[in-house]
Amino acid sequence: MHQYQKSSRQQNPPMRKGMNMPAPSHTRLRRGLLYLARALWIIFALGNLISLPFGIQVYYTQILATGRSVPAIARALTQMHLTAAQEAVLFTVIFGLASLVFLIIGALIFWRLWGTSHELLGLLTSFIFITIAFTGITGVFEGGTVSPNPFLQLAFTISGISFFVLFPCLAGFLLTFPNGRFAPRWSWLLILLWLGQFAFFMVASTGIFGDAAYSLLAGRSTAMRTSTHSASASKPSGSSSGWHRDSS
Repeated sequence: MHQYQKSSRQQNPPMRKGMNMPAPSHTRLRRGLLYLARALWIIFALGNLISLPFGIQVYYTQILATGRSVPAIARALTQMHLTAAQEAVLFTVIFGLASLVFLIIGALIFWRLWGTSHELLGLLTSFIFITIAFTGITGVFEGGTVSPNPFLQLAFTISGISFFVLFPCLAGFLLTFPNGRFAPRWSWLLILLWLGQFAFFMVASTGIFGDAAYSLLAGRSTAMRTSTHSASASKPSGSSSGWHRDSS
């Protein structure tokens, strides 16, 4: 009996080591994913921070040009005793203050969850707030796209990529909140719907596909107007022929 207990004690430690072997690999994988998420967060934040002043300038110029060139807006500004420059400053300040609120919230989430067990979810959430802050609430500061300086062009490209990544990250946040896990597990497939919707609007508004879609819609509207005009033109002739038959 005593020999059996000694032999069981000698055999138990190797079993425990074998059972704990998958744990270090899982920890290394999670740590590597965490380092990658930190690096991407820093790269996107720096790219958006560098692009922000140029985006604000482009937005201000667009609002100023619209207030001066569109007659309806110019008349409305005159009635409100405002100039186009004042309107541009007002809209820029409003969106800037809203971006400041998102920036503060994103920075607080990043600081509070750094180094905790929920850091991945915190990085995802703070990335959403930081990107919305640097690109404007509706992307109004996402204006600087072309620059002869390769460093600035790289920053503009990174900022544009972050604005595209924002939508699937927002979907991932909504699907994993509050514990950071997909429930059910297949729900991550719903992120593809967000990507598809964003890609559809991008393709429909730019490039050859946008021109083809516009031509298709224009052709449909022309055909509808032609058919409506033909139907309206045929109705009086039918009624007049019926009137002639009745009179005869």
